[in-house]
Amino acid sequence: MESLVTLFIVSVLMVGLFTLLDQAGTLSKQETNVADAQSSSRSALYEVAKIVREARIGQLYYGNAVLPYFDNATAGKTLTDAAGTAHPIREGTDSIEVRGAFYSNPYSFTPSNITCGGVGCDPSNSNVMQIRIDQVSNPTPISTVTNYPAGGLPAIASRTKPFYFVVASTSLQGVTIGSNSYLVPLYYVGRVNANAAGTWYTSDTSTTPASFTFLMDATDANAKKLLASATPPPMQNPYSGAIVDDVIFFVDNGTVELNPDGSATTKFMHPYLAQAILDPSTGNYDIQPIAEDVEDFQVAYGVDGLVTGSAHDRGVSPSNTAIDVTAANKDEWSLNQSDELLTDLVPKTVPARYESFIDGSIPSSNPNRPEIATAALKSVLLAIVVKSNQPELRFSGPGYDGIKVLNNVTAKTSITQTVSPSRPYRRRLLKLAVSLRNYL
Repeated sequence: MESLVTLFIVSVLMVGLFTLLDQAGTLSKQETNVADAQSSSRSALYEVAKIVREARIGQLYYGNAVLPYFDNATAGKTLTDAAGTAHPIREGTDSIEVRGAFYSNPYSFTPSNITCGGVGCDPSNSNVMQIRIDQVSNPTPISTVTNYPAGGLPAIASRTKPFYFVVASTSLQGVTIGSNSYLVPLYYVGRVNANAAGTWYTSDTSTTPASFTFLMDATDANAKKLLASATPPPMQNPYSGAIVDDVIFFVDNGTVELNPDGSATTKFMHPYLAQAILDPSTGNYDIQPIAEDVEDFQVAYGVDGLVTGSAHDRGVSPSNTAIDVTAANKDEWSLNQSDELLTDLVPKTVPARYESFIDGSIPSSNPNRPEIATAALKSVLLAIVVKSNQPELRFSGPGYDGIKVLNNVTAKTSITQTVSPSRPYRRRLLKLAVSLRNYL
């Protein structure tokens, strides 16, 4: 009897201990899932925000430095990587294209560093511009800039594939927006046909300062798409240059879900946020994941006083109380209002995208230069939904069956694009408004 009583007590204690261990394991899994989703959403959003915040570095035109690549993508939209593989863009999500000199060093020039045909530097009279990067440059009488270490080469010397290069000037150029003409900074973008290292450039160490010289094709059709106007004037006062990057952020569906027998389904369990950098040699993209298990990515564009000339508050507040949404094309987060017309944006025909965020309806923000173009885009609102890597079958809290964000017309994308019945997941939604200081 004593043995039976002892066995009963020990059994009760063991059941309690195992229950406690099971609950501890469950709690640990829940905390890990939450932490993973939270960490992934933060790192992904801040990576995108960093690039958006640096848009148009290199003096690119602010009219097309940030653009909606696809808004609420329909099924079948893809981006192709360098290997020719199509990456499906997740249905219902947004993707954003950002242009600027993000990943390379800037180089300082003087007018003598740029050579091409015509008076000043006019690429229309020549197929190429010759770019010389001096190891030490003196752009002004009182400044000295070291472009690369003595006895070495610029970082771009390691390039073995074609790239775009921008040369910026201190002068202005005219652009036509609607029926109005405005001034914007002058620059040229051209294609550099880099190939095997050491064959596309010359390096002269016999001179003081040493120099690094290469050719840039400013008549390249794809490079011209990055210009502010189709026919920029001759360049008289170039002062800097850098490699131009064209980056797209989008949600890649990832690998397809498999049935128990190994056959493929049409569902995707682990989509991810991807970064696609344009490869000028093929027109395809170098695509890399930057965050796993991203279910939704939405972008809204803060415009200020479009068309109606409403009061300007610089459009940086995501609060609806600070934004005039009483009519289309006032001060609002565009592409997320059903009545938003974006009248002054120039549409592309294929695919249906926009080419310019310039407000041609209001005077310049510079009272002393009313002819200078005004950027319509003041800020960008980013929103991302990340789910845990593993489901929690007993979880029924907020977001367990998906989250719908901003103008995503696909109701709760986690339901429509995963297995059925749906699996409950821990999810985190993170939003961030980015003020475009480079546009002011």
